[in-house]
Amino acid sequence: MPLSPEKWIDLLTLYGPMALFVFMVFVLLRLARPAGGLPPGQRKVQVFAYVLVWLSIFVLAGMIATAWWRVNFPKEFVVRGTITNLSDPEMITTNEDLYLHKRPTAGLDFEYQWRLIKPQLFTGNIELVMQKKPTDVDVLKYILPIRNEFYKGTVDIEYDQTSNKMTLIHGTEKREEIAPSATSIPGEGPTSDAHTQAPFTSDIVYAAVPPQVKPEDLIRALDADEPLIRANARRDLIALGSPAIPYIGAALTDPASSYRLKIEALSTLKDMNQSAKQALSPPARCAIARAANDADPRLRGEANAVVSAGVTIPATCGIPVSPAPPVSTHDLLRDTQPEGLAFLPSGMVILDARQNRERLLQARASGLAVVPTGVFQYPHDIAAAEIDGRQFIFLIWTSPTTGSWLTVYSTDGATWNSWSPSVRGEFSTVVTDPSTHTIYLGIRTAVDVELLQLRAESVLSRQPHPFLPFSITGSVGGNQSPSGPAAVDSANARLFLATTTGGILIVDLKTPGSRPTPLTLPGGLGIPEALAFDSVGHTLYVGAGHHLWAVDVGNSSTHVSEFPPHHRFGRVTALGLDSDHRLWVGDWDARALYLISVSGQMIQTLH
Repeated sequence: MPLSPEKWIDLLTLYGPMALFVFMVFVLLRLARPAGGLPPGQRKVQVFAYVLVWLSIFVLAGMIATAWWRVNFPKEFVVRGTITNLSDPEMITTNEDLYLHKRPTAGLDFEYQWRLIKPQLFTGNIELVMQKKPTDVDVLKYILPIRNEFYKGTVDIEYDQTSNKMTLIHGTEKREEIAPSATSIPGEGPTSDAHTQAPFTSDIVYAAVPPQVKPEDLIRALDADEPLIRANARRDLIALGSPAIPYIGAALTDPASSYRLKIEALSTLKDMNQSAKQALSPPARCAIARAANDADPRLRGEANAVVSAGVTIPATCGIPVSPAPPVSTHDLLRDTQPEGLAFLPSGMVILDARQNRERLLQARASGLAVVPTGVFQYPHDIAAAEIDGRQFIFLIWTSPTTGSWLTVYSTDGATWNSWSPSVRGEFSTVVTDPSTHTIYLGIRTAVDVELLQLRAESVLSRQPHPFLPFSITGSVGGNQSPSGPAAVDSANARLFLATTTGGILIVDLKTPGSRPTPLTLPGGLGIPEALAFDSVGHTLYVGAGHHLWAVDVGNSSTHVSEFPPHHRFGRVTALGLDSDHRLWVGDWDARALYLISVSGQMIQTLH
């Protein structure tokens, strides 16, 4: 068996000093031993060589002893503790270097004695995954911090059955509450519960070569009780590609397949490459069509996502499936309450925030269409960007149980990723800078102006913790906390951010951490609920209550005018500019969208 370069290095490290030691003792020591009859000069040289050989022997002996000790008694850094208040059949698992010993306590109750063992001192976060029941598809993910002080003493974790939160206890008074993010092991599929929308992010890397496990074994693993086994099986099936398609199709068409197996198979199929999906049999495609019309929202959502990802349904199935069909504008906009607008080359995206019917619409050339998404609650704002030829929608929303989230959708129907802020507070606004492919997110706090950056490369690589702090400047005076809407002036690298008192702050995007400056306005505009910036006219559009203002920020003196003149809106809550610099206006009270030219002419009213 050929030896790799790394193996050669290991062998030389382990046996190299020993080989030199033998050479020194049995060869060099004999040659360097002082001999009589030598001139004084040569005798000094030989004595020096003799001493040097002995010193080398002692050094090599020390190296050999050290190598033997490290091989047989490797140094370990250990964090230990217990996880309590668990009850069968709950299960905790992880991909980390974590050892879990399950110890029954009373009845169905048990606890885990856990050990984190690392060869080097580790500080950072580890990920625990909890599954409530063996049949569950969704799991709970916990991000557990590991700090230096944890290596001294024990770290206990108390699980709360009611709230699903964990409390980390270290020392006598140090308690830290850890809220879970509900997630689906398959990854990006929509869930049936609005409280559980946060894709599973792990460090699993897709295999570079096809796995050696049989496809039928991988299909059976998709229905395993252990959630990480399901995640690994899904990864390997995607890497396997076309050879796995017949087995996935069989799982979808088999009436004996479990609900969880169908969900996992659909989610796996969605992420496979297009050439592999073309090998699906007609019966499998018809099974997807039936699932797309199923009464269960989770199954229906996964199947529609597969169709959106490029799987066509034959007409012979007799089941019409269209994940985002253009329908009448009147039907789609009836009772719509626009919360946000974002421009993409394929059409303006509209965030409809009407209670119990949160959704995304898109104004395409063929008419309005519904953008396939997962389930979300209490949406706040959207932004959009085209990155490497793909179009993405960025949605910030809040769950009553899991907090604030940023979810990224691609317009082909896939949920790309979700993240929760790692700072205190919640997302209040999201805006994109198309010139730098950077996404900026505002954090709602008491008095601080806090911004986070999200780079395009972080979106494409789906980094687990992608946010970069941009500006944490402290109070800017007058309790001017950011209230939500923002707009970017790409040409001048600045961001306009509305405040709770009706003011507007200007953030210098060239200088992270700089103190924002207030925009001088000649009079009160009201409390802004929407902002948009037109770089051609150097105009900042501000929606506040019944009014839409055009603020000329290109001159030394700021000029404000009503836009369009003498028009009264119900309540302006969303603004967006398209590639022709036409302004889209979302009116919450009127349940309408307005399209206005740069000169202030009303082009179209959609309601």
